[in-house]
Amino acid sequence: MKKANPKSSIPPSRLDLLEKDKIYDVLVIGGGISGAAIFWDSVLRGLSSVLVEKNDYASGTSQATSKLIHGGLRYLKNAEFALVKESLDERRILAKLTPHSIKPLGFLIPVYDYKNKYVLQVGLTLYDLLSYNKNKDLSSDSMIPPHEFLNRERTISEDPNIPRANLLGSLLYYDYANINPERHTCDFIFSAKRRGGNSFNYVSVTNIEKNNDIYLTTVMDSLTNRSAIIKSKSVVNSAGPWADYIDKMALKRNETQILRSKGIHIVTRNISQKHCSVRITKNKKHLFVIPWRGKTIIGTTDVSFNESPDIFNVTRQDIQNLINEINEYLNFKIEDSDVDYYYGGMRPLVDDSTESKGNTYNLSRKTEITDHKDVGFSGYFTALGGKYTTSRNLAEKVVDKVCDVLGKGLPCTTSTTPLYSGNFSDLPTLIKDLKNRHSKLSDKKAYNLCSRYGSLAYEIAELGRDNLKNTSKPILSSQSEEYYPEEIDYISRLEDVMFLSDFYFRRSGIGNIGKPSSELFRSINSIVGASIKREINKIEINDILQRYEF
Repeated sequence: MKKANPKSSIPPSRLDLLEKDKIYDVLVIGGGISGAAIFWDSVLRGLSSVLVEKNDYASGTSQATSKLIHGGLRYLKNAEFALVKESLDERRILAKLTPHSIKPLGFLIPVYDYKNKYVLQVGLTLYDLLSYNKNKDLSSDSMIPPHEFLNRERTISEDPNIPRANLLGSLLYYDYANINPERHTCDFIFSAKRRGGNSFNYVSVTNIEKNNDIYLTTVMDSLTNRSAIIKSKSVVNSAGPWADYIDKMALKRNETQILRSKGIHIVTRNISQKHCSVRITKNKKHLFVIPWRGKTIIGTTDVSFNESPDIFNVTRQDIQNLINEINEYLNFKIEDSDVDYYYGGMRPLVDDSTESKGNTYNLSRKTEITDHKDVGFSGYFTALGGKYTTSRNLAEKVVDKVCDVLGKGLPCTTSTTPLYSGNFSDLPTLIKDLKNRHSKLSDKKAYNLCSRYGSLAYEIAELGRDNLKNTSKPILSSQSEEYYPEEIDYISRLEDVMFLSDFYFRRSGIGNIGKPSSELFRSINSIVGASIKREINKIEINDILQRYEF
C-alpha cells in the first residue's frame, strides 16, 4: 500500500542539510547493518561521510534475521574454519560494544543416535576451541560457558516440547540473542550522525556518474520528490539485495552476480523454554525455536528468490509451509491462530559455485568486497554476502580500502569504541547509576529503559524528568511489556521517524511481537503524532494493521 507523505514534518528538503558543492570523502549506499557499520567506521576515521537508504534504515535484510549473533556452527561441516573463527571473534566484540542489545542464549540440540552425538561433540569442542577468548573483557552478565551434554531426563526438563522417541539426550551450547536487530542497526547510524556524519532514509539513488576522480550521485528524497547531486571521492555500494542494480547503474554493465535467498520467520505464542531449541530436518537443514520477548520465533526458510527485490513479500503459503515443516519436529501442532506476527527478507549471497543450482542454504556466508578500479572506477566498492555478526569486520576491510584510495584516514577503532548506546560497563551498574540520578524511577522502569536503550537511558530519563513523566503510569502493551511516554517521544523526535511503521517496527520494536491492543495503539499514535508535529493518517494506520494479516 502506498504510504502517506509526511511533508509537513520535515524541512523543504532534508538534502538541503548537506553542504552545497562539498566533495565528501565517501558515500555509503544502503542502510542495513553492512552500510551502517561502514558509515560508523568511516566517520570514526575522520572521513566526511554520507549514507543514503531508499527505504527506512534496517528495513531489508537486517530486519529479517533470526535475531541471533552467532559463530555459525553449521559452517564447520563445510570446513569454513576462517569464517567461523571470524564470526566468533566478532560475536565477542559486539557483546562488549552493545551489552544491552546482545544477550547470552543457550541452544539445545536433541540427539537421537550415538553417531550424531559423537559428530556434534567433536564440532562443539572445535567451536569452543575456536572461541577460546570468548569472554575476554566482557562483563559477567555477557559471559557464556562451554558446551555440555545433557542426559535424556534433563533434556526433557529443559524443553518438554522435544519429541521423545529414541531421544538419548541433547547438547547445549551458547551464542547470543540480538533482541532488536533493527534498533541495533540504527544505533550504528545514529552514533555516526552524532560524530558528524550525514544519513538520510527514504532517499534513493537514481544515477551515478564519474567525472575524473569525483563521483556524482543523483539522489531523490521520496518525501519531497526533490533531487540533489552528492559529490564524493569514493562510493561504497552496500545495498544488499539491490547491490547488482546499483552496480549496473554506476558501471553501465552487468558486473555483479548475486543470488537472493528468501527467508521467513513466524512469531507465535510462547511455546519455548529458556533455551533455543534446534531441530535438524530430514534434508539436514536447521530450524530454530527461539524464546524472545515472551514469544517464540520459528525459522528460518532458505529458498532461492529470482524476482526483483522491489516486489518481495511473504505469502500465506510461505507461512503455511513453515508451519507444516516445524510441526514435523514438535510433539504438538502449531496452528494459524498461534501466529501473532511474521516477517521475511532477502539475503544477498555470493554465488561462486556452479553447483548451487538454486540451493541457497549451502552457499557460503562469506563476504566479498569488489574493487572496481580494474574497469576504470577507482574508489567504487561493492560489499556483498556476509552475516549480520561479521558486519563490523566487513566494514573495517572496506574502509581500509577507501582510506588507501583517499590517502588519508585514521586507524580503525570500531572494535574498541562503543556505540553511543553502549557507553557503559555492565547492565547492573548502569541501572544502579540511572536510579541514583533519577530517584523517582521505579526499579522496573530503570531496568526496561537500560535494557532497551543502554546508556541512552540517561537522555530518555532526563526527558521524562523535564516533562514530569517519570512518576506517570506506563503505557502497557497487550504483551505485558511496559512502554513510557518519554521513550516514545524521544524516538519519534530524534531518530528519523518519517512514518508510523518506522517507529513500530524498526525503532521501538513494539509492533514486532504482535498486534498492539486498540488502547495502546491509540495512545502511542497520539504521542508519535505530537512528537513529529503532524497528524497520523489512516493510510499509515492501515499500513501497520495489515502487517498482522495473512
